[in-house]
Amino acid sequence: MVGCDDQDYAARLTPPLSSLKLPFFEMGKRAARLLIDLRPAEDSPEAVTESIPLSCAVRESIAEATGVPAQARKRPPTARKNGAH
Repeated sequence: MVGCDDQDYAARLTPPLSSLKLPFFEMGKRAARLLIDLRPAEDSPEAVTESIPLSCAVRESIAEATGVPAQARKRPPTARKNGAH
């Protein structure tokens, strides 16, 4: 499981949540620059695509898959008491 935003609590969850780190400042800066650069007389500005590198805080919510059989990555079933479902 992977979250988005890498909030402070993500590392304190059980298991600690892996999360994408979004560069909000850089995203805002680029969006503002695109708006400033728009020409007021343009009826239809060209579509613009911006790419900003992301990083990922890898924590225990994702498993290392290399060389580990799929069956070994599965959690064992939870024991039920008194036949409860």
